[in-house]
Amino acid sequence: MDREWDEFVALNNGCVFHLSAWSKALHEAYGYRPLYTKFYDGELLAVLPLFLLNTIYGRVIAVPFVDYAGFLVRSGLPLSTRRRVISTAAKVLKRLMTSLRANYVELKVLGGGLRHALESQGFRKDDRYNFVTFILNLRKGPRKLSSRIHPSTRRAIRKASEAGIKVLNSGEKGLRPFYELYLRGMKHHGVPPHSFDFFRTLWKYLHDHVAIYIAYKGGAPVATMWFYIFNRRMHYAYGAHLREYGKLQPVSLILWTALNDGFRKGVHFLDLGRTRVGSGVFEFKRKWGGLVEEIGIYVLSKKAPFLDPSNPRMAIFSRLWKALVPVLLTAKVGYLFRRSLGR
Repeated sequence: MDREWDEFVALNNGCVFHLSAWSKALHEAYGYRPLYTKFYDGELLAVLPLFLLNTIYGRVIAVPFVDYAGFLVRSGLPLSTRRRVISTAAKVLKRLMTSLRANYVELKVLGGGLRHALESQGFRKDDRYNFVTFILNLRKGPRKLSSRIHPSTRRAIRKASEAGIKVLNSGEKGLRPFYELYLRGMKHHGVPPHSFDFFRTLWKYLHDHVAIYIAYKGGAPVATMWFYIFNRRMHYAYGAHLREYGKLQPVSLILWTALNDGFRKGVHFLDLGRTRVGSGVFEFKRKWGGLVEEIGIYVLSKKAPFLDPSNPRMAIFSRLWKALVPVLLTAKVGYLFRRSLGR
């Protein structure tokens, strides 16, 4: 791990996806080449995590499998210095594109604060994507937050509790039940899954920042959620539930349990993760009363592929995957699709 990098991330309001551990985890799990770049001017001013991906649509410079991880600039820098750093970074990225024969650079950026600076350097916001996240403020405590939660969500939490759903933060022993539920959830959505080894590798390098919650009914696992915790922020990353238990609302109880645990451990914010506007998941998350933040996809190139389920071609693939590929086979071949798509 890179101590200087991680200290900079911690001191400058970085997120878990900025940590240097990802350079090890994604290289080991998928073979992607890390391109972690630091920018100095007497002192460290900014960091930018990226990887070189060899995909079916050419070479790409991006950070795969995370919600966002754009430029992280030192807090308190004057606007003119921030713009100068991004201008320098853009030149570096353009040289990298040429030397590595990459088709494009993709940055996933939380919020719109850097939009003007990025666009002034040739980046284009890809408006085909319409992603946001919801961020819940936990600093005033769950009781205060509860008053902002939609009544239907409060009823869902009570329903799960009254139905005898039990939720545990399972640690490493939760990896296997998490993965079994995750596999079935991805199959339901028609999406190739990561391998079990991928999650085991994430645990290997990021276990200090991972919480795996499992919901049980009568001793059997029925729902799960995977969270990252870093810098007083909790971030929901993966989740699934058995469809036959959906009416018991186990996911709502997991989320309520996790945010209560987070509050007790000093977490200030809970990020509900990247969500497509207008989707069913969007409506579920909206009812928790969080602040909406845009996640922008910025591209440095003439053209980039549209790799989203709303793309008709991707939708056809999804339907075929859901209908034709058995669950156990998805666990074996999903890795190949993930690696070749970088998604």
